[in-house]
Amino acid sequence: MRINETHRAYEALQYPLMFFRGEDGYQINIPKRHEMTKIPLSKTVSASEFYSYRIMERDSEVCHLLLFRNLLNQF
Repeated sequence: MRINETHRAYEALQYPLMFFRGEDGYQINIPKRHEMTKIPLSKTVSASEFYSYRIMERDSEVCHLLLFRNLLNQF
């Protein structure tokens, strides 16, 4: 069965080591939210915004994607 690259489950199927929990990837219709109130806006999140958020390091949590080094480059 062929899965389209824009399908939200594509990343978990293509990179099972990185996304071992089967979490969803980027979708075209993810709404942006207001920073303070968290109310959804009429604009949507771009792919570059989504992936930069996923790869960003935060103090409160460990970004497991950064541990994959060369596989992260391919991703």
